[in-house]
Amino acid sequence: MSIFAQQGCLGGYFLLNPDGDLQATQETFQGWLQQQLGLQGIAGSRPSPSQLAAALQQHRLFLYFGHGGGEQYVPLASLKRLDSCAGGLLMGCSSGRLRQMGLYEPSGAIWGYLLAGCPAAVANLWDVTDRDIDRFAQAVCLVGPSRQYNAFGSHGADAHVRMRHFKDVETCCSYLKDSAGCRILGVEIDASAQPVQRHPFSGNTAFMLGNEGTGLSERQMRLCDGYVYIPQHGQGTASLNVTVAASIILHQFAIWAAYPERQRDGAKFVVDPRPQRTSVTEELVWELFTQAGPIVNVYLPKDRVTNNHQGYGFVEYRAEEDADYSIKVLNMVKLYGKAIRINKASQDKNSNEVGANLFIGNLDPEVDEKLLYDTFSAFGVIINTPKLMRDPDTGNSKGFGFVSYDCFEASDAAIEAMNGQYLCNRQITVSYAYKKDTKGERHGTPAERLLAAQRRANLSEKSRPHTLFATGPKQQPQHIPEGQQGGYGGAPPMYFPPYGMPPPGMPPPYMMLPPGMPAPPPGY
Repeated sequence: MSIFAQQGCLGGYFLLNPDGDLQATQETFQGWLQQQLGLQGIAGSRPSPSQLAAALQQHRLFLYFGHGGGEQYVPLASLKRLDSCAGGLLMGCSSGRLRQMGLYEPSGAIWGYLLAGCPAAVANLWDVTDRDIDRFAQAVCLVGPSRQYNAFGSHGADAHVRMRHFKDVETCCSYLKDSAGCRILGVEIDASAQPVQRHPFSGNTAFMLGNEGTGLSERQMRLCDGYVYIPQHGQGTASLNVTVAASIILHQFAIWAAYPERQRDGAKFVVDPRPQRTSVTEELVWELFTQAGPIVNVYLPKDRVTNNHQGYGFVEYRAEEDADYSIKVLNMVKLYGKAIRINKASQDKNSNEVGANLFIGNLDPEVDEKLLYDTFSAFGVIINTPKLMRDPDTGNSKGFGFVSYDCFEASDAAIEAMNGQYLCNRQITVSYAYKKDTKGERHGTPAERLLAAQRRANLSEKSRPHTLFATGPKQQPQHIPEGQQGGYGGAPPMYFPPYGMPPPGMPPPYMMLPPGMPAPPPGY
């Protein structure tokens, strides 16, 4: 988020360590917030409710580093009634979690900010240590210069260029000099600059170009080892477009380095095939899916030859509820312009597959997988991402799809409720899908239902609690001969009554019933 990288950004306001018990957090961020960004705010003390409410309305950005979401400093009732509210970065434990209130709407700090008109908020969904959340806040705020760049008009040539991001120009130059062994030449009309056509190059070279119209700044010029310029021979302006200047410079360097000329095919040059996008990394997947809960492991299988990932991966959560939640909120989210599909891993999917597969027909072209999931998940657990059949060339919907449930009760309810109903102003048909490799036989047969019931019984039997130390069968304890008894001084053996019976001297269970209640039947 490079919006925080400019001094005095967006009229921001910060509230840092208001309770005074997060000294490490205050030492980490106070100097950066006040000196580098020039923000107003409070550090180490609690604000009054009116003071914080005024700050939220008068500023465009609110940065909070403390416990919770700051609701302890301004009541939620007052927060919801604000005329306006700044965009929020709430770096507190569970600052974005909503508390369930039974039949009433959920409650939480993030809900109050949004109702007050907060345009956007970044918050934390669970409890973490102060050190971890400080590291996350640094990763969010201290990114530095923007990662965005424009490749308009490149006609796909930008895909052949490897991009690397540095937090500042000094770090970039240090890397080029120390790791890549480059000499840095600035493109600037300077007294010491040499004309580029003389090829004043030696070994690996990196070129630094300034902004159009202003050229290189003093900070940039101090990092250069020398300068080159492009001579002008006409009567017009000596200022060149930066893109044109870069093209001339790189062309002269290619001549000096004796790069081979590209082959030609007729009137065009032959270029390499567009490389496969490999921007998705395990770090990026971790950052995306950690929004749903704590993650144990992320694994992206890679090709052994090219070392590129194969278009799929696995995310392991600490809790199954978090995995289910990620399917609901992240399924069909677009990553680099392509919607990702999320479902349970094959081991879990196969264990839940019972044959409760539905065919959804006569769908409107506007219906997508997300809408199918949102509509039919109301009847039960959908074990696979709804499959919408699309034209492979255009990507348009063919008007039908499939939904799979984990039990036949859910699929029966979906058929009863949705068959003949309207979805996006079109009456849809819902029925059991045809089985694969069969002649006209549909799912939902009595045999499938019987197997599903047996599987459910087996799964419930396997999911019973651990009974290794539970009470044993109903039997009398074995007699231990004298001399083999444990204890001190040959203590008499302990007597364990049969299962369900009280210890010696206690009345039977039916004698301890309240007055007026009949005794249980014999054999209880």
